[in-house]
Amino acid sequence: MPDDSVVRGDTLEHVVREFQNFYKPSEIHLRIPSPAVVAPCFYGINLAKTNELIAPRFFHDTQNPTAEELKGLASHFGATSLRYLTIPQLIDALQMHVKSVCLGCVTGEYPTPY
Repeated sequence: MPDDSVVRGDTLEHVVREFQNFYKPSEIHLRIPSPAVVAPCFYGINLAKTNELIAPRFFHDTQNPTAEELKGLASHFGATSLRYLTIPQLIDALQMHVKSVCLGCVTGEYPTPY
């Protein structure tokens, strides 16, 4: 089951539960076509606090979550597995130079002082 992003986790938790109740699958594998959102965004998305985000609650190193951490987050949602697109994969898909893309919400490093 794809989802465009996992930010707070509230929507995905509800969607997975409803999917399970309606379809009764034996497994649910979540594939997120974006890197994990791990930091506030000051450039248009209303995310002011890291504690609002779900990934930092599960990942010690937010850029390199372990298999166990991914499994823990998947389990939190009631899913069998969860995988994110990596930052290099995102840059490759966008076909842009990394310096041309704001990655603040996925790295915590911003292109301008905040």
